[in-house]
Amino acid sequence: MSETTSTSLEIAFQLIDSLTTIKDVLGAMIVDLEGEVIAQDFKSVDEQERGVPIAAELLPKVASSIETMKLGLIEDMVLQTTGTLVRAIRRDQIVAVVFAEPDINQGMLNVDLKKREDMLKALVGEAIISEMDSERENLYETLRTDGSIRRLIEERPE
Repeated sequence: MSETTSTSLEIAFQLIDSLTTIKDVLGAMIVDLEGEVIAQDFKSVDEQERGVPIAAELLPKVASSIETMKLGLIEDMVLQTTGTLVRAIRRDQIVAVVFAEPDINQGMLNVDLKKREDMLKALVGEAIISEMDSERENLYETLRTDGSIRRLIEERPE
């Protein structure tokens, strides 16, 4: 890999890092259509424990229900509860999910998300799914051979 080329997974992590810097954002995830987590970051463990089930379980169920009703595919969805605002944006097989304070300025959030559209578009397609599968297999193989992933953690670039 050249220094000027980023892999899809690197772009996913950059996007997550970028999203979590937005004022009033509590966390962000990138998931595939089945709700499998590709990348995530939350400001607290509590936020993560609330967010993961929404992205991993609720969004795929909502998408399936909408497909069953023949309403088309979800492109953009907002779910607001008394405790959290959830914004999900789908591009191809990837969904970016943002968790925010319920009183976040949604207009500014839209502007911030639009600024990051190119990063999200860079994730579209099979490449990120393949990279995620490859990374997972690398972890499994290292775990099988070394009995630990400590070496991978130590070798991973910052």
